[in-house]
Amino acid sequence: MEINILRGQNQIGSSIIEISSKNTKIILDIGSNLDDKEIIVPEIEGLFKGKAKYDGILISHYHGDHIGLATKILPSIPIYMGEKSYEIHKVSNEYIGKEYLKEPKIFKAEQEISIGDIKIIPYLCDHSAFDAYMFLVECEGKKILYTGDFRSNGRKFFEALLKKLPKIDILITEGTNLSNDKIGKINLTEKELEKKGIEILEGNDKPVFVLMAATNIDRIVTFYKIANTTKRPFLFDKIEEFFKELLLGGIQANLESMFLDINNQVGKVAADVGKTPMGWNGEVFNFIKSINDSVIIPIAGLIITAVLCIELINMVMQKNNMHDTDTFDFFKYIIKMWIAVWLVSHAFEFSMAVFDVAQSMVNKAAGVINTSAVVSGDQIVQMVEALKDKGLGELIMILFETSLIKVAIQGISIVIMLVVYGRMFEIYVYSSVSAIPFATMGNKEWGQIGTNYIKGLFALGLQGLFLMVCLGIYAVLVKTIQITDIHTGTFTILGYAILLGLMMLKSGTLAKSVLNAH
Repeated sequence: MEINILRGQNQIGSSIIEISSKNTKIILDIGSNLDDKEIIVPEIEGLFKGKAKYDGILISHYHGDHIGLATKILPSIPIYMGEKSYEIHKVSNEYIGKEYLKEPKIFKAEQEISIGDIKIIPYLCDHSAFDAYMFLVECEGKKILYTGDFRSNGRKFFEALLKKLPKIDILITEGTNLSNDKIGKINLTEKELEKKGIEILEGNDKPVFVLMAATNIDRIVTFYKIANTTKRPFLFDKIEEFFKELLLGGIQANLESMFLDINNQVGKVAADVGKTPMGWNGEVFNFIKSINDSVIIPIAGLIITAVLCIELINMVMQKNNMHDTDTFDFFKYIIKMWIAVWLVSHAFEFSMAVFDVAQSMVNKAAGVINTSAVVSGDQIVQMVEALKDKGLGELIMILFETSLIKVAIQGISIVIMLVVYGRMFEIYVYSSVSAIPFATMGNKEWGQIGTNYIKGLFALGLQGLFLMVCLGIYAVLVKTIQITDIHTGTFTILGYAILLGLMMLKSGTLAKSVLNAH
């Protein structure tokens, strides 16, 4: 067995310790020199250049004097590191734009690692770096303890760690302040620091600024306890409060969109659905009417002439070539002809009359819906107030959920408007050719065309009522939701919104099936 201190014996940082057996070589820590402005990679054969000669590298913690050169080693050499230590290393280096380790092998405290014929047990120790470790190395019958950086004044009890450690043969340790004569006077434990801080701050209302390492979790906990005991707002509390207010504001806006805006949406849809073709867009209506008058009526005139001629021929043939002619038959024919011509010439007005009736039905339905689907702003406020005790993580999830529902409802609103606009387009196109199917109604064989057309007209009018009924059902269902569990409540709303969209799309088919129109 051999132990070589490759770097770090006469400087702060640059810790690189080699332990080797006959068959295996490992490295304990691989730090950079903290005094160097740029990282200088040492010329170590088999570690940083040439063919790899090492079987593994163990990192005690993420401080630069212990991990600074880890990204410079030969890529075939595996690196072992604590899970949380790696996460902090990755996040911090990524944040400042520095290179970080990609995929180290993760170890856990007091779980044995085997690298060749060398066995290592990591022990969690106390340090200003979170998730720092000592390494107990067993190599060729010898036990070596590498302490890494540690302290005895933190919240992880040093005495408890000493009791876990077995008898060792070799100790490898380091300490920046071991030669400092003042260390004994200023090295307070976290408990002692907490007590002293409370004594200083009790009855003192002046702001206090504390400088500490962001990853010194024990020290942060100490001052958090001091702040709570002295009833002072802790910065982290204010940050949390700030983000909570932002999240709750977003949740409230989403809830208002889901609950309150539905009534406005009902009103808008009702206004559009309830409009007659002339009221919806006067210019389009005039265009359709001119098409009907100048193009469709002449065509319908030709059709009704043909239908009436066929009808006259059939009547004559049925009367034995006029030998059995009854004058009353001709009288009935003339009346029938007059009615048929009148229907054709007024077919467009008849079509519009259908939608006047539909408008009346829709407007009445809209009045009922608007009075039954009210959710007050106070109810929304109560829902938000109930969320104030939730943590940031849960509030973020609720904001995401409510945002998803809000977007879904907005999507459903677009579908609704497309259905409404599509229906109105269909009405214009349908009405523009009304004279043609009306021209066929005087003939027994062709009369089914006109009958189906009239059914289709009424189906379009009935669809408007169905649209309002669907909106009304949705609004009432939303109102009845009890938000005892906001997660369940929001996803229930999502389900209702999806059902609303599907029923809106099916409203036209449903109206036609009721009237047997095709």
